[in-house]
Amino acid sequence: MAYLTEDQMLAKFEKRGMELSPHQCRKYFDAQIMKCGEGIVILNSCSENEYSYDHPSKGGYYSSSLFKTANNWYNNNTNVNLLENYYPFSIVGAHNGAVEFVRKLSGDTQNPEIEKPRSGPYFPFAIMA
Repeated sequence: MAYLTEDQMLAKFEKRGMELSPHQCRKYFDAQIMKCGEGIVILNSCSENEYSYDHPSKGGYYSSSLFKTANNWYNNNTNVNLLENYYPFSIVGAHNGAVEFVRKLSGDTQNPEIEKPRSGPYFPFAIMA
C-alpha cells in the first residue's frame, strides 16, 4: 500500500496544474456538507467479535485503506475541470472502497461496517477543488 506525504500530494497537484487552496477547499467542503440531510454516519473498522488490525509502520488497516481509496479516487479523476466545478468523494464511497482493501489485508478476518441514512447525498470524505 502506498502512502503519500503532504509534499508528495502537493507535487501531484503541481504536476496536474492545480493550485491547492485551503480556503477554496474548505468553501466547497462546507457547501457539500450543507447539501447533506440530517443524520449521522458511523464507521466501524470491524464487525462485532472481530479484531481491528494495525500494521507497525502503516497504521490501522481500515484508516489506511480509507486514505488509499481516496488517493485512488483522486488518481482516477485526472481529467476534471476544477475551474468549473468541485468534486466530492463521499464517506460512503470511501468506506465501500476501503472494505475491499481491509478484507484483503486481513485475509477476510476484518470486515468494516457502516451505519448511515438510507439515502444521500452523504457527507464528504474528500473534496477535489
